[in-house]
Amino acid sequence: QEQEQEQEEEEEVDDYRREKYVREDEYPHKWPLAKLKEPPGEMVQGFFPASDFAVHRSFMEKKGPLHWPSYLQFSSDHTHPRWRFQSHRRLKNVIVLLEWLPDTALSGGAGGMGLDAKAEKALKLSAGATTRLGRMFEMYDVQSSGAIGEEHLDHCFYDMGLRPNSDAVDAEAVSEQKEALRRMHFVRGGAHGQELALPAAHWPKMMQEQRFLRGDTGRFWVALSLREAEALRGAIHLAMDTGEPLVPDSRVAVGLRAGHMMIDCVGPPKPAPGGGGGGAISFTAAASVEPFPRAPRLQLDSAVSAFRFIDSQLAFTERHARLLLRMLRLDAPQDRRKWFQDVCGCRRRPQNKLINIKRGGIATAVNVEDEYHLLVQAATLWRVGREMSHRQLGTHDLYHAFNGKRDGYLTCGELAAGLAWLGVKVSEDDLHAFLRGLDSNADGLLTLDEWAAGFPLLAESEPATHEALATLSLKPKQVRELFEGATAKKKEFAPVPPDRLPPAQLKL
Repeated sequence: QEQEQEQEEEEEVDDYRREKYVREDEYPHKWPLAKLKEPPGEMVQGFFPASDFAVHRSFMEKKGPLHWPSYLQFSSDHTHPRWRFQSHRRLKNVIVLLEWLPDTALSGGAGGMGLDAKAEKALKLSAGATTRLGRMFEMYDVQSSGAIGEEHLDHCFYDMGLRPNSDAVDAEAVSEQKEALRRMHFVRGGAHGQELALPAAHWPKMMQEQRFLRGDTGRFWVALSLREAEALRGAIHLAMDTGEPLVPDSRVAVGLRAGHMMIDCVGPPKPAPGGGGGGAISFTAAASVEPFPRAPRLQLDSAVSAFRFIDSQLAFTERHARLLLRMLRLDAPQDRRKWFQDVCGCRRRPQNKLINIKRGGIATAVNVEDEYHLLVQAATLWRVGREMSHRQLGTHDLYHAFNGKRDGYLTCGELAAGLAWLGVKVSEDDLHAFLRGLDSNADGLLTLDEWAAGFPLLAESEPATHEALATLSLKPKQVRELFEGATAKKKEFAPVPPDRLPPAQLKL
């Protein structure tokens, strides 16, 4: 009973937001399947951009929706965009997504991953973002030559989530980006002829434009209500059974998703007999319908992450948080956090749970200014690993050399001295970000396991440098520690004298 009482008290404290919620004007919104061959529009299918979605706020609060990419849409049967101007309403969960191509012949091409053209013009790099991009450039410019070579540029693309070795879309995007740089004569002489060399002056422009991120410009993801999803799934099954296209006289492709899982899908009609479905999904062997074309990997991951964020979910990895930061570059952290808290309140989500989150992907998505914070951390980790590999330094050997106290807890001061010895120059903010990225338990100190986990491909010990590192002595630098008491001497426990122990009595 006491445990039940304590649990009830905890639930009362961790309460959801109470408002005067109404359900007026909540009527089914119908739209014909034939409208799927037209671009999304509120007057066409009742679809509206996710950048128009927000909840009701007071008239004193001028901030509204977040700036989501245009390929993220809502159905008016799920949520109506004008409700936010009228009153507080309970929100439906985002369960089923419609992945939709109005015309497969017009989909594809460069772009589709970033902001709209109007939003891109309004986007300007802040002073902090410019500084962080400069720090990234310094990490990848190993030779301090003022230019990044092709090999090190590939590492940058890898840190941003691109996988050109295994993803054909990424390979094409990276190849086109490099070719564009060569056309601008960003090359230098090398052992194998003219090699790519990206100068520091053009580096911020390339990172701001992000033309190497590829998505389908004619592909959309729409949050549907369950009754819409049920009706649409019935239409898809009918098209699959009959082998007829979902929308006659069109190139419409439609799929229903629950997160990354494809529930059902149907592609456009085949223009001629034969043809294959490479790089496509198919649940039917009907000869008159093409398989559903697969979405670009990063664009699909971004769409799923965005709707999970809109659905007030809290479990995000750092990779997914980076995708969210990439999509919401126009929104300040305080605006993202306020928007997320307001939406959570309309979904009966406990508010204290969000306020108390200090680490993890969701904390990164609502607190960090931009993805360059994470990229600086990744670039620093790569540079440190490169220095260790080139100098044949084992991860365990180097950790013990940096940890002068030999207590198994590496402080910020010891880490700063170690990185300086490696020749990796970092600011205090970069040092803290680097340590936080490795610190799994958020205690402000690095254990041996936490340090070694950051360099899984490196050896624990190298015979060539083991003895030299064993005698290395470094003086910790004077830097601010992440948590109070991180450098304080731990309390030593002395044995209790025998005369102070009461006589022990044993009963057998």
